[in-house]
Amino acid sequence: MMIELTAATFPSADRFNYINCTSEPSPVKAVPVRIEIQPDMVSGDVIELQTRGFSDSDGTQPVPGTQTSFVHVLGSIDARKFVELIIRPYATAIKPIKSGSLDAKYSVKRKGDLIGTSKRALVKLDLKMPGGGTCPEGQ
Repeated sequence: MMIELTAATFPSADRFNYINCTSEPSPVKAVPVRIEIQPDMVSGDVIELQTRGFSDSDGTQPVPGTQTSFVHVLGSIDARKFVELIIRPYATAIKPIKSGSLDAKYSVKRKGDLIGTSKRALVKLDLKMPGGGTCPEGQ
């Protein structure tokens, strides 16, 4: 049985689908990815999130070394509408992108069997400051 999965979202992106130094939270602190809990998901399902950075805004030029993978086991989902995972570490998963994009897709497994794969979500990422340099890291 395969289930339909919605694409992940980036809650810190602005209405133009950008994450930059003024985003809340700053990409230096966290780039959250939100995965909606689908009606067919059950407690114990395993979500695997995969992300990758790109040097262009349309997600075609991968930045080497920025791939990440996170696993989350669904606990009690009675009142929860979504799971939020944080892309880290900043130094290798986010910072090397500088100005480009970041994608996220996830799969769900139940008892080891793949039951669904999401569409790819893509957000534009710009760590460059107007006066030069990148987002301040010491804050």
